[in-house]
Amino acid sequence: MTPNVETTPWDEDVALRKDQVVYDLVYNPPQTRLLRRAAGDGAQTIGGLGMLIWQGAIAFERWTGQQPPVDTMRRAALDDLRARGVLPRPAPDATVQVRLATLADAELISTLNADVQQLHADALPHIFKPPTDESWPPAAVGELIKNSDHYFWVAICDGVPAGYLYAQQRTSPVSPSKYEQDFLYIHHLSVKPSFQQRGCGERLVAAAKAFAQEQQLPELILDTWAFNEKAQRFFAQQGFEIFNYRMRLSTTS
Repeated sequence: MTPNVETTPWDEDVALRKDQVVYDLVYNPPQTRLLRRAAGDGAQTIGGLGMLIWQGAIAFERWTGQQPPVDTMRRAALDDLRARGVLPRPAPDATVQVRLATLADAELISTLNADVQQLHADALPHIFKPPTDESWPPAAVGELIKNSDHYFWVAICDGVPAGYLYAQQRTSPVSPSKYEQDFLYIHHLSVKPSFQQRGCGERLVAAAKAFAQEQQLPELILDTWAFNEKAQRFFAQQGFEIFNYRMRLSTTS
């Protein structure tokens, strides 16, 4: 922890594994030596900033009896770390416009999908195929756009198509052990690398959140692959919280 940023409680002669999760409660710096080491070994990492924010949020609620302004608290914490030089200041937001997609956007969305498809193909080549014209053709995108439960938003950054968000309204049916649950499920969020860190992803998530609120859907839910720490950090900054872990066991090794 600051100022001793290069100290670590972990014996560096002991390797970490890809199937491990390393949680460091230290929040300054956000990426400690332990977390950098763990990420280098392929483990999933979680920093202490969320703990700091939610510790304050719970205290706020208990003292005041009111719902804590978690988003405001998160922004204040990030702004403070940036002011201290611990985090880099974000690039100035571009002029970003977000709109619901139409059938005319099917080819555009198909093209924008290539970046996120390549990202997953590079990380998990045994699962994901490299992008081709047949990966997600415009005709398939168009059929989804016409479906009343599927929604696409397109981000235009400085006049250039920069990314899209694809979501679906879902209902988990009632069962003997669970209540019925309505939510908006985010299938894809893709922003071209040249437009990242410019507010496009944030605006797309904000548009989906506003839509869910209008439709009285109480939650947005999504999945990320364990390798994609950048996406996990981004969604955490937008207010998403981990509520479930999906695990697998190979039967061939």
